[in-house]
Amino acid sequence: MTTLEAKIAALLAEVEKLLEPTVDVDQGGRWILISESQQQLRPVRDGRAALTYSYARASQAISKLRSYSDAKQAFERDSVFADAKRKAGYWATFEAVLQHLIRSSGRMRRHNVFLDSSKALEVFRSLRSAFTQKDLQYQASVRLMGVKLRCKQLTLPDRVTFHRLTRRERNARQPVVLPYLLSGWEDQGLVFHSTEARVPLTIPVDHTQDGAFFKAQNDAQQVAGEIFARVLHAILLASSGAAQLGAMDLSGGVQQIPVGRSLVRGYVPGVSIRIGRSDLRRIETAYDLVSGGPVADRVLGRSLHRFLLGRQRMDQTDRLVDLVIAWEAILLTQEGNPIAQELSYRFGINGAAILRAARLSGAEEAYRKMRAAYSTRSWVVHGGDDQQRDKALQAGQFANLQELCDFLEQGFRDVAFWLAKQEPRDRPYHATGGWERLLWS
Repeated sequence: MTTLEAKIAALLAEVEKLLEPTVDVDQGGRWILISESQQQLRPVRDGRAALTYSYARASQAISKLRSYSDAKQAFERDSVFADAKRKAGYWATFEAVLQHLIRSSGRMRRHNVFLDSSKALEVFRSLRSAFTQKDLQYQASVRLMGVKLRCKQLTLPDRVTFHRLTRRERNARQPVVLPYLLSGWEDQGLVFHSTEARVPLTIPVDHTQDGAFFKAQNDAQQVAGEIFARVLHAILLASSGAAQLGAMDLSGGVQQIPVGRSLVRGYVPGVSIRIGRSDLRRIETAYDLVSGGPVADRVLGRSLHRFLLGRQRMDQTDRLVDLVIAWEAILLTQEGNPIAQELSYRFGINGAAILRAARLSGAEEAYRKMRAAYSTRSWVVHGGDDQQRDKALQAGQFANLQELCDFLEQGFRDVAFWLAKQEPRDRPYHATGGWERLLWS
């Protein structure tokens, strides 16, 4: 035990005598799943918050202790903590660290508060060590809303894993609904979604920078957010159905520094995508495509960007525009350059050729449907009336916009995976005479 640790232990022994027990603080409630179709809002009692209140009430008396002054002086002379405040702000001050030790090692009893000094010193050593690390280890997790696993666990690229949570695990992960705030719909609906994505992260710390530990935490959130976005995009490319990311949680790093919870954007879909081990290779290919990996290229990347925008649209008109633009990026590119003439014809004929090559449709039917798609999109974009739009839909034998969008989405998905099997230089929009060769094959 170091001199500093001895002074901390002596202070905690005296602090224990001054702390008075309080009832666990009411921290609101959690929406708990009591069956697969029923929820209940149950109160949450937070013992750590109660310890914080006990410390706050006794803080004036604690600060007058001789052991408090001795420990604080030794703390501020310590080579690690003396510089930690510059890199972690308030969370590296003596007051904040002492409160953290009490919250981490204390237990409320009926008539007194008990502090486990051994556990407190273990937490203290861990915190001091964290402030010296060149790299910090984090674990990020997010719920994949709308997705259900047919197996217990799957492993994807970038060390991402999918986990099927039990009901108990889902209940334990439910966010707290604060009593002074209205319950968000995403908090209520989250418990019905059982698939969680996780990724471990190693983030470097630049100790020369002020606020270095805040920057490391922000970097961890950014990296995890980008990885999870690619995961979502891979699922949307590989599967039909709706999916959305829930709020992201981050743990690890310097435990003393709190981490905010990200917000859920958009709607919460029902479960419509089911994934098993047989889908893993397809998802891995999709992940490679949306990440710009070896099977991707610039043309396909631009096209995928618009496709994924369309996949997340609620309005069918917006969805149609995005999907047609996604197709245009592929069909109206020749030898790496944009085609400037006969756009509707080339959209239809090239679309028919690539759909036939991917064994998705007969050439004549595909040509008719692709021309109808391009024409419908033109009427929509240029302000045509509903009668003109419906006439364009009927030319492709589509009952409505949703049926047309479903055709474009599924066709694009299958063509994207067909293209992924080709060398980028051999794809019809890159190869010299690529579209002609596709037509003649």
